[in-house]
Amino acid sequence: MSASRDSSVNGPFRLLTEQLQTTGTARLVGLPHSTGEAFALAKLLPLLPPAWQVVYIVGSEREQSVIEAGLGAWSTGKRQRAVVPVPPIGADLLGRLLRHDPIVLVAQQAAFAESLPHPNELESQFVDVTAGDALTPNQLAERLVERGYHREPSADTPGTIAQRGEVFDIWPPERAAAIRIAFDGVTISTVKEVGSNASLPTVRIAPVTMNNLDPRISLLAYLQPMRTLIVAPRASLLDSLPRGRDAIKQYKQLVFEPFASDQSSVKLDWRAAAFYHGQWPLIAKDLEKLRADEYQLMIQTTRRAELDGFAKRHKLPLKGVAWVEPTTLHQGFIAPSQKTAYYTDEELFGKDERAKANRRRVEDVFLGDLEEGDFVVHLDHGIGKFIGMRLQHVNGHTKEYFVLEYSGGDKLYVPVETADKITRYIGSPHPKLHRLSGSNWAAVTKKIREDASIAAKELLELYAKRELAEAPRLLPVPDQEEILAQAFPYELTADQERTLQETMADLERDIPTDRLICGDVGFGKTEVAIRAAFRAAVNGVQVAVLSPTTILTQQHADTFRSRLKKLPVRVGALSRFEDEDEVARTLAALTAGEIDIIIGTHRLLSADIRFKKLGLIIIDEEQRFGVRHKEKLKELRTEAHVITLTATPIPRTLNIALSGMRDISVIETAPEGRRPIETNIMPYSDDLVVEVIERELARKGQVYFVHNEVETMDLAKEQLQKLLPKVSIGIAHGQMNEDRLSEVMEAFDNCRIDILLTSTIIENGLDLPNVNTMIVDHATNFGLAQLYQLRGRVGRGDRQAYAYFLYRSAKVTGKPEKRLQALLEAKDLGSGFQLAMRDLEIRGTGSILGKKQHGHVTAIGLNLYARLLAQAVEELRTGRKARENRDILIDLPMEIAIPKDFITSEPKRLKLYQRIAAIETVEDLQAFKKEEFGTRPLPEPLVNLFEAVALKVLAQRTAITAIQQTNLTIDGVRKEKVVITFRSMITPEQIGQLLERNQAWDFTPEFIKIDREALGKNWLQELRHVVKIFTEPDAPAVKLASGTRES
Repeated sequence: MSASRDSSVNGPFRLLTEQLQTTGTARLVGLPHSTGEAFALAKLLPLLPPAWQVVYIVGSEREQSVIEAGLGAWSTGKRQRAVVPVPPIGADLLGRLLRHDPIVLVAQQAAFAESLPHPNELESQFVDVTAGDALTPNQLAERLVERGYHREPSADTPGTIAQRGEVFDIWPPERAAAIRIAFDGVTISTVKEVGSNASLPTVRIAPVTMNNLDPRISLLAYLQPMRTLIVAPRASLLDSLPRGRDAIKQYKQLVFEPFASDQSSVKLDWRAAAFYHGQWPLIAKDLEKLRADEYQLMIQTTRRAELDGFAKRHKLPLKGVAWVEPTTLHQGFIAPSQKTAYYTDEELFGKDERAKANRRRVEDVFLGDLEEGDFVVHLDHGIGKFIGMRLQHVNGHTKEYFVLEYSGGDKLYVPVETADKITRYIGSPHPKLHRLSGSNWAAVTKKIREDASIAAKELLELYAKRELAEAPRLLPVPDQEEILAQAFPYELTADQERTLQETMADLERDIPTDRLICGDVGFGKTEVAIRAAFRAAVNGVQVAVLSPTTILTQQHADTFRSRLKKLPVRVGALSRFEDEDEVARTLAALTAGEIDIIIGTHRLLSADIRFKKLGLIIIDEEQRFGVRHKEKLKELRTEAHVITLTATPIPRTLNIALSGMRDISVIETAPEGRRPIETNIMPYSDDLVVEVIERELARKGQVYFVHNEVETMDLAKEQLQKLLPKVSIGIAHGQMNEDRLSEVMEAFDNCRIDILLTSTIIENGLDLPNVNTMIVDHATNFGLAQLYQLRGRVGRGDRQAYAYFLYRSAKVTGKPEKRLQALLEAKDLGSGFQLAMRDLEIRGTGSILGKKQHGHVTAIGLNLYARLLAQAVEELRTGRKARENRDILIDLPMEIAIPKDFITSEPKRLKLYQRIAAIETVEDLQAFKKEEFGTRPLPEPLVNLFEAVALKVLAQRTAITAIQQTNLTIDGVRKEKVVITFRSMITPEQIGQLLERNQAWDFTPEFIKIDREALGKNWLQELRHVVKIFTEPDAPAVKLASGTRES
């Protein structure tokens, strides 16, 4: 690198180093995100004095992994510092700090709250070993066992020792390999690393444990003030240290800032990389410009082969690109002053690979957790009952089948490779089973297909109308939006970030958006809504936020005001909590444009509401509004941007059907630090209630006590007060006077009330982080979704939350038992999607599909209706009839199953069958296989399942109807023939390609056949290549399954 280029590239970092050496503090402005911060730190480290140790404070494990990966990828120079994530904090690490080793600690805030032994006390626990020391093997072993080492036959893991005569092996935790000490009587003769002949002068052995030491000081005591740099990507991280900034004032400090706080701040001109979403001509143009400007291009991808293919087709200038190994560095950036550009799959392809596994996990809900006795829908045969899995011996080989029972006791055996035709029925509680031999199912689906086409046409017309309408373009205001983002006390999850980016991109268009944001309770939908509302307000348009209940309106108003209090935005509220004078003042201010964001119930849809310039409508749980209100909302959808929030899940197939008409974002990952709620289902007892409440109050928390009988609520309060005479109890329910209800909620919100005795009025949206214990009395009287929504009101922060569902009856059976058991099992974060599908059935989709479609869903199940709707939408969009979804018979001599000793969980095994069978391309099949099973060897029956599905997928794009083996005996010799049958004549060109591949094929216009042994050892893989020869032009990938009948 030339001197001038080095000066321009490293200039800002040299200036930072100078400031740190002279004043001890520095500020760096202009880093777009964690990945950019990691790159900046990697650039700074080589310029710091070699003796300095660096502590980089992070707010989450995810942020920690990004910084660690960035330093691993980008650190350069001869004096590279070791990068150590903490916690954990072991004696070996503390020893390195005491030795002043050049090191970078990437430390979570919790590391500074940990109590550690005094350095002098720790020093006494280290054992120094030097050749020539007078020491016996037994003496050494005794010292090391005292320090936590374990005796083993061989020292092949850290923290172990092995003694064989006068040879002693030790593996200290901080070393990469064990060391070997040879004794000569009572003297150490040699010290070497195992596997090396080089002698080591002295080895310092750290203790494995510090349990026998007195913990009384913090990590900071191990850091020298004049030789330690503390780096914080956000100033708030320093404030949240145990003693705040006072604890680190003697150390050197570097803080990354969203904007310059004074003239001394060092500024960078970096920015986040643009999202291209696969627009390759535009990518090529931008990369060419960067190349012309002599930028270093860096790309991290897990899709190198695809990228190389696009490079050839679109002439992407990839020569000289620095390829970064796939890590957690998922955010691209452009650094003009450093002449560097970094891109990832997320920017280039437009997919968030990070959330792929989580997305699929939620989609699994719609495949269904099949249990014996569940109602299911088979695509070709209608509604039946799943009665179990069966192994059948076919042509000398074992295959596994799903067994479905239909009306009259008929049974359908469905091969596992075609499990994608089966979905759990979601509709009415007791559907009527179809007959296998009847024509009713075909007639029902034919009528519903026709109606689905009409519904698709209505959706497309609404979409076209919206595309012709105009809405204000709401453009970014980076400085102010950054202030709002920095004030958020948590780091956005990957799903929140993606949803926010999608939402903001919508608002920048001049076409009204209609985005549905779907996410489980507590997963952060409101934060996305706040940022969107702020964007609209600072662009000079008004925002209406509609919520279904008065209490939720008040909660939203409090949340919005709290988040926006330091910004130039005025928030108003309209609900029955406001008196007539307040309402009149609010309406006047709204009409005059003096209120930027108005939050209210359906009152906002009244005729007397006048906006000066409405630009965005945010609707929380639209399905809870009435028909008249929904019609009004439908009108508004062509006049302003609309964002709808819901905790009701949307099946993937329905998502596909609605994409384009209604953009959908799904938030499926829990916020960092959120813990699953500890759920208890127990009989009611006074002692239990007292114990639970007193424990919560002892940690300065508050309690919800849910009692859903308004008539007896006063009596319930009287009983509670007797049990807990010193505790403050408030009552809240929907029949209370508005003023009184408002007073109680305000007092509870401000911690003046310890227990809120409440009805289910709290079940939607309340977000009070200090309330972390809930007691639900008479829990058997609630629906499952209601119980789940109630439980979601606690555990909103990072403190462990508890929910107690109490029953009064001597025993719980039937449906109440099943509901409570499902709730107990659904402890994982995000399990609300699964529970919503079980209990709400299709109530949530009714708001999207309408009443007529609701009837169709009852008739054929939600999944199949969504599939038919998606097909109808695609036909109208493309003008092409959907390709026939055909049965293909695959009957080959191989055992097909997922062995029960390989996957022991039966629900997981069934779900794997469905997931594998539903895959639509061979590439996706291979990717799934690698992602699910890695490199571990698979049992042959499972390998065969993948091969059978691959053949099915490939054959769908051909005229093939069957791939099977027939056994013939000719002149006393048994011949195994593979026969491929076609529904239409094969062409001379295809025959030519077939014979060019293998001359042994026999053929007629309708079928081809060959001795199986002529296909070679890898005959299944060879069959794949043969099937590809017959691929029809422009054949889309489609899904298929088949079944055989038994009466």
